[in-house]
Amino acid sequence: MNNRLLGEEEIPQAPVICELRNNRPTAQVLRSLDTNHYETWHVAFSHNCKYFAWSCGNRVVRLVQWNKQKTKVGWNNDGSRIVADQNGSPKPWKQIDCPDFVHSIAFGSSVPRKKWRNVKVYHKYNYESENELILAIGLQNGKILTYDVTREQKLVLADHHETITDLRFAPDGSLILLSACKDRTLKVWDMKDDGNMIVTLKGHTRPVRGCGLSHDASLLASVGDGCAVLLWDMKTYKKIRKLTGHYNDVVACEFSSDGALLVTASRDTKAIIWDPHLGIVLKEFFHMSPPPPKILAGGANHTWLRDVAFSPFGTHIMTVADDNQCRFWNVFDNSSPKFVTVLPDSISCCFSPDGRVAAVGSKNGSVHFISYPVTVQKLAQLCRHVIRRIVQNTNNIDRLSVPLPLKRYLMYRDFDTFG
Repeated sequence: MNNRLLGEEEIPQAPVICELRNNRPTAQVLRSLDTNHYETWHVAFSHNCKYFAWSCGNRVVRLVQWNKQKTKVGWNNDGSRIVADQNGSPKPWKQIDCPDFVHSIAFGSSVPRKKWRNVKVYHKYNYESENELILAIGLQNGKILTYDVTREQKLVLADHHETITDLRFAPDGSLILLSACKDRTLKVWDMKDDGNMIVTLKGHTRPVRGCGLSHDASLLASVGDGCAVLLWDMKTYKKIRKLTGHYNDVVACEFSSDGALLVTASRDTKAIIWDPHLGIVLKEFFHMSPPPPKILAGGANHTWLRDVAFSPFGTHIMTVADDNQCRFWNVFDNSSPKFVTVLPDSISCCFSPDGRVAAVGSKNGSVHFISYPVTVQKLAQLCRHVIRRIVQNTNNIDRLSVPLPLKRYLMYRDFDTFG
């Protein structure tokens, strides 16, 4: 395996197109770096690419309108909190004041459930509209604040006992919410049932740092301290397996949009792409050259990964690390990043739903937006993506009546054979 990294001067730079800045005084922002109260721990786009949200510091989450044509984002010179588009037209924004410090956020959208004949169920919070958009906010005190973007309605979910480190809504529109917490548990909530908790998942022995759901919400991944990467069956809520391959705390994870791949990021300076259905490593993306020995990877190596994100089509991943670099990798080629952007103190990242923009949050409460070129996907990759969304479990690929080389391609053993 070729893990030689190109020099920084040899890798193309992805341009920063705009920025959202924390409008607090500079001295106040600088003090926040020692108190962990202003970091942008999470950034998120809504599924329809209409809104963008970020935790911009001290108990505040801001929600701004977003569209594909936007080229400039920021505060007006007079200090008023207005977002401007490329024509200078003002766009409204919303500030959500929270009762405690914010450590995670997530958007969820609704798909109406089947109407049962002659059965009437009363819900205090009716989330059955097709246009329902919910923003979940994880707090340091263990509570989850949910905000209905349309009706500006708030609901508090309380059962965790420590900081909520990650939140994820099921991508299938069911408004099932998954929360990860430092209390070593994960919880599943049903927002269409007034936010009632469904189950508590226990299996981690140390704090849980991140979680992810497959596109059909059938498979759950959770990561945490102690090199932990666990997989769960969302039908039975039972742990399936533990993935082994990292040498330090694992901080983030995400499934590809077809559910066939899982990417994890760790403080051991590498990201790993797994086949979650077989529990095997497919690709490793090293952020130090040469890759560090285990004793260095398991300690303070100054290149801890902070976050990772899959592109919407599953062909690229983005990572942010303590070496101040935001890297974009092609999943078919792990030798060197495809693009690099230098952004000091970056700690969170995500792609827009169309894959054209990447958002990166920093320790001072600001967000940078990076323009990422979208390329036309190869027909073979598009076909594989469609097939794997239908046949998500790799174990079922062997049952298909297709040639062995094509099976290997569908199983991501040969990432780009038919390209």
